[in-house]
Amino acid sequence: MIIWRGFGFVAVILGALGFLAGTGLSSLVSTDGELNGAMIGLGVLLGGVATFALGWYLNVINPAKKSQTWVEQRRAELSHAVASGRFQPAPGVVPSSLAEAQVQADMMLDQESTAVTRRLRNIHTLFWIPMQWWGVVYALIGVVVAILLLAG
Repeated sequence: MIIWRGFGFVAVILGALGFLAGTGLSSLVSTDGELNGAMIGLGVLLGGVATFALGWYLNVINPAKKSQTWVEQRRAELSHAVASGRFQPAPGVVPSSLAEAQVQADMMLDQESTAVTRRLRNIHTLFWIPMQWWGVVYALIGVVVAILLLAG
């Protein structure tokens, strides 16, 4: 049974495609019909690179963009609340001055943005491991396969 969240299952597909590409390259390079270990290792390595790149985009780059957009919207909301005198950091707590309200709003935004960024990152997993790290595992397997089959 494969357990994933988000697009984590794509890590399995990219790893398999890398292996199949390496096997195809091996059959093209080999003249006697035997498998070429270096080509299989290269294919798995390429599958690992693709998995890492896609996982990094989905789990790190895209969440950072979404978080930045959220922070900009939230900053505008808090600035409007401070400017209009309606800002309260907690129910019943009213800042004594506009400067104090702005400082409290900035602190609130920092705390909220950290929580939002943390929630958005690494949501694409396979067996609870973020997708990009499966790419590293595939790449290491590809290198080991290439070295072992070249030596043997």
